[in-house]
Amino acid sequence: MRDPNPSTPGEDVLHAWLSRVANTPAPLLPVADRGRPLPASHAQRGMWLAQEVAGHENRSLTAVHSYRLTGPLDLDALRTALDVLVARHEVLRTGFALREGELHQVIGAPAGLDTAVVDTAGDAELTALVRAVADTPFDLGRGPLLRVRLFRLDADTHVLCAVFHHIANDGWSMDVFHRELAALYGAAADLPGVSDPATLADLADLDELAVQYPDFAVWQHARAQDPGTHADALAYWRTRLADAPPLLLLPTDKPRADVRWGTGDRVGFRIPAETAERAAKAASAHGTTLFTFQYAAFQALLAAWSGQTDVVTGITTANRTLPETEPLIGFFVNVLP
Repeated sequence: MRDPNPSTPGEDVLHAWLSRVANTPAPLLPVADRGRPLPASHAQRGMWLAQEVAGHENRSLTAVHSYRLTGPLDLDALRTALDVLVARHEVLRTGFALREGELHQVIGAPAGLDTAVVDTAGDAELTALVRAVADTPFDLGRGPLLRVRLFRLDADTHVLCAVFHHIANDGWSMDVFHRELAALYGAAADLPGVSDPATLADLADLDELAVQYPDFAVWQHARAQDPGTHADALAYWRTRLADAPPLLLLPTDKPRADVRWGTGDRVGFRIPAETAERAAKAASAHGTTLFTFQYAAFQALLAAWSGQTDVVTGITTANRTLPETEPLIGFFVNVLP
């Protein structure tokens, strides 16, 4: 009797992987000895190199997040919450140093952030001030890797501007930042005078962090030294990308810059609901996800525009395969071709 719902080859691979993962004990991320050198993670080394090549004027390596706060603001509670958050996450107070040709993390002691309050006359001045904060380069040789300014429009309207260097931050990290800052602010406002990081985190119902980002970096570095783990993965991608074109030759209205400056623009558009529904049905009919279907369409478009049959693009992944890394702030994201 034939199976009325036969699985696709992709589903077979996924089922095999899930079965293998389900029967494999989750690796425990050990706490690294802080008395020994702490290597930078693979992602941090790449970001540090990008900063060195592009120079400090390149704004594409920072992430700017602004939040409009309305209503009475407890400034002391906000400052306490930010200071505790930085004390709680070592990566936000980490600098980097080259030692014998290897990039290492140097963790700074917890210290209060410079949470200056700046009075502003209106949105035009606010935009200029936020841009000035965002354009101020970070010194990667020393922390903190988070810069904060609070702009006051009136007694009940403030804008909190938080600028991160990407070497210490990714999209997942921002969810952690938002959640913890809100919880810590609430606890600090309810109990003024409490500033001990562990105590305030407990009052905010935040679990103690079992590990820190440097522990992940040390673990990753150790795995890279294992020839059975690293060599196989490296050989796979070298084979897959052996004949890949170095550049995608798209027809542009201006010459391609030698260095990525991050000064380009973005154009947003909405896919009509009917088109999205048809795409979802087509993806389902082919046993794949809507993302994969749209990604294939995007690849076909790039091939048509460039005239190249081989098109390599990258997909960002969270790269938080270890449960211990989920509550951490840090640059974990990985790009897969």
